[in-house]
Amino acid sequence: MTFVNFSLLFGGLLVAVPIVLHLVMRQKPRLLEFPALRFIQKRHEANRRRLRLQHLLLLLLRAGVIAFLAFALARPTVQFAGSLGSQEAPVAAALIFDTAARMEYRQDNQTRLETAKRLGLWLLGQLPPDSQIAVLDARREPAHFQVERGAAEQRIKRLAVTANADSLTEVVERALRLLERSELPRREVYIFSDLALKAWPTANAARLHDLSTAVPGTTIQLIDVGVPEPSNFALGELRLSSQVLSSRGTLTIQCDLLRMAAPSEPASEQRSVELFLLDENRQAVKRAEQSYTVEPGKGAQVEFSLGALPSGTNQGYLRIVGQDGLAADDTRYFTVAVQP
Repeated sequence: MTFVNFSLLFGGLLVAVPIVLHLVMRQKPRLLEFPALRFIQKRHEANRRRLRLQHLLLLLLRAGVIAFLAFALARPTVQFAGSLGSQEAPVAAALIFDTAARMEYRQDNQTRLETAKRLGLWLLGQLPPDSQIAVLDARREPAHFQVERGAAEQRIKRLAVTANADSLTEVVERALRLLERSELPRREVYIFSDLALKAWPTANAARLHDLSTAVPGTTIQLIDVGVPEPSNFALGELRLSSQVLSSRGTLTIQCDLLRMAAPSEPASEQRSVELFLLDENRQAVKRAEQSYTVEPGKGAQVEFSLGALPSGTNQGYLRIVGQDGLAADDTRYFTVAVQP
């Protein structure tokens, strides 16, 4: 078979055009979600979350019940260390006052001991009725409860500094032994002090700790009446060349001039020291005076020499010129015997 126009046969390929248009323009199926089905799915998800929450709460409730039963069977008790609890229940209280000489340090026209007495009187009025109250100071004397509150008040008012004061650890030990004999369950110790280190020797610390733990129901409270930045000049212990001299001998007196200063004070300051001797009428006669420049924490060495002393017992003292917070350490006395 032959064709006159064979090339026109390729035009028959155009029969594919309607087929392609048919496939392209054929309508595709659409996915439609019915409202009722969507509502059911949302409700199912909400129910599932609520069920999980209920299971979790039930688990916590069961665990809490078991923990509470275990806690209750353990019978816990709470013991308050302060004044919590019954404020009207009587207590066995020991009020300890530091009466060392340094408690005479004066600031704002009031000594540290006066401040301690004022606070002690206020505290005395806060103690519940029928309380057993003991007032102790640094004197070496037995501890005992006052017969009544009025007697404790008068004892506080009459407190004065003590020349040879016991350490506070020894006083606290006497107070704890007294409280140990009390039948009251609540026992309290109040210490009014400037908290100086010399009042708390470390040698008695272990014994005091053992005793405090051996007395149950006892609380110890420190009331600080000290000064944050004290300023003071002091004379150290006197050093004599000899305490027995011949009439032609020379007495040399030495001591340290010490200074305690606040950071805001000058780095160095001058102070004079006077030497006095008592005559046959016991009148002080000034024999010498020297001036020194003193830096905080370093001090200066004071030295005087005396000759031609009369035979017999000679007494005198060194004294810092001027005033400071503590007058008790500004004067040092000495006695020397002179043989013919």
